[in-house]
Amino acid sequence: MKYTDSVWPYVLIAFLLIAPSCCFGQGMGQRGGMQGSAQMQEFKARQQKKSQDYLAKYDKENNEFMNSVGGLGKQEKIQAFRDFLSGQYEKNCAFRQEMHDDWRAFMQGQLDKNPNMQSYMKEQMLSRIDQDYEEARDFYAGKIEEDMQFLDQLSEDKSIDGQELNVRLKEFFQAQGASGREFAQGQQEKYRNRQIPSGSGKRGYQ
Repeated sequence: MKYTDSVWPYVLIAFLLIAPSCCFGQGMGQRGGMQGSAQMQEFKARQQKKSQDYLAKYDKENNEFMNSVGGLGKQEKIQAFRDFLSGQYEKNCAFRQEMHDDWRAFMQGQLDKNPNMQSYMKEQMLSRIDQDYEEARDFYAGKIEEDMQFLDQLSEDKSIDGQELNVRLKEFFQAQGASGREFAQGQQEKYRNRQIPSGSGKRGYQ
């Protein structure tokens, strides 16, 4: 059995760190009547391609990492996880920022073309986009902190090693993955239910 089969963590939680940034706020564009526009469809296609390419590279790196730690001792393995997760977290942060900046710039351009929406309403929409990004940023910052604390606890507990160490790693990161999925689903539901500012010719913005 491959090491990745028996321990499969969690580092493949990667997609949970990225996927929200690819969909955050799109409900806003849909509610704003732009969903069917050629510009919106082109933008979404570009973002989806960018996301798919990033995730494919990320998945490859995760698999290579998991295959590399199977024969390591406890402390080496824990340090390897610290280094890898920290490095991937930084990459995720940069990618989320890039996706956010792209989405915000696109929405800014669309709003600038809308003469029927008052300026304060446009500012409110952009503010919500920023707020959504900050919520995701803060959530995943908390998750990496939890990861490091857990690894520190494992390192200090002399009674945990071997297969038990693998099980503890798997269970913890699976729980982290479930938490990430719950967060992402909650955010996506919020965007689906979001409405644009009242007075703009559309339904009220929540």
